[in-house]
Amino acid sequence: SLYQKPFFFPDSLKVNHSNGFLNIVYQDEVISGITSADAIWANTTPEELANNQATIIKESIVKHRKQNSLKNNIFRIAELLLIIGIACGLIWLMNRFFRFFKGLFLTPKNRFLKGIKIRNYELVKQEHILRFLDKIISLLKIVLLFLLFVTIIPLAFSLFPSTQNWSEVIREWLWDPVKKIWISVLTY
Repeated sequence: SLYQKPFFFPDSLKVNHSNGFLNIVYQDEVISGITSADAIWANTTPEELANNQATIIKESIVKHRKQNSLKNNIFRIAELLLIIGIACGLIWLMNRFFRFFKGLFLTPKNRFLKGIKIRNYELVKQEHILRFLDKIISLLKIVLLFLLFVTIIPLAFSLFPSTQNWSEVIREWLWDPVKKIWISVLTY
């Protein structure tokens, strides 16, 4: 509730004595109460425990307010747009490269790519080789696009403090299977 107040003044968070308790108070609102039993469990004095907790509360609220300030959110949105722009640019370049590569090498007029012949018998025709290479190139393109998305999605989620935990979860969901597949291929 302190964090959600429109204005927070750290100096207004104080420790007051009241009815045998030490209360952490913000503008006449009791936030927490410390007893001598709490201090015994923390192996410290009640005053020291209350002051430590008040300091922790102040620092965490100031830190989170600074992280979620309008300036930082605008900066994060700009970073997100930059990441999306780079991803779109990479996808565009990848499509152009694969289209150029296919146009250059995978044409029936390609003089370097002939069918496989044994004497006068054509064992594998040129069009079958072209179709096979086209599928291999398409598969390579899909793998590269998948790796791009697997990298960009967690990166985009890691920009904002509220979604940083999701970033780790998504990274584990996406990369753990890829690692397991890679390790299985290598061990095979």
